[in-house]
Amino acid sequence: MKKKSSLVISILLLIFGVYCIYYGIGLVQSNSANWPSLQGSVISSRVDFSTSNDVTDYYVDVTYAYSVDGANYSSSFKTASQATQSDAEQDMRAYRPGAAVTVYYNPKDPSSSTTSPGEMELTGVGGLIAGIFFLGAGGWGIRAYFVPGKSQSA
Repeated sequence: MKKKSSLVISILLLIFGVYCIYYGIGLVQSNSANWPSLQGSVISSRVDFSTSNDVTDYYVDVTYAYSVDGANYSSSFKTASQATQSDAEQDMRAYRPGAAVTVYYNPKDPSSSTTSPGEMELTGVGGLIAGIFFLGAGGWGIRAYFVPGKSQSA
């Protein structure tokens, strides 16, 4: 007996796979490594933390502002995690309010920016890989639903 829930799950996996591929392609095509750059300014920075499995990681949450063709924009990023709060506080010295920061912005959409060009493409590749996985899992599930399996004879 075939369960309709397995068909629904397979279809959802296919839909999610298509979404991941669409998202991944968009990030890969963003090509932030070739975006124009300009000087922005740090608006604020603070040490924050996250705890998982009794391990606490500290990082600096930085908000910056920049201007393109007279229009003002802002964005934020988090630095790499540190094992101690004092290490994160040391990282924060580079991001004091008013400090200059190099901003790379999308010339087609200046509100989209990064301070680390090339990272978006790496995330996009991850989206493509996840999309291929979910498309494969969904396709396999649909095939298993519609193609009868071999029955064992006694």
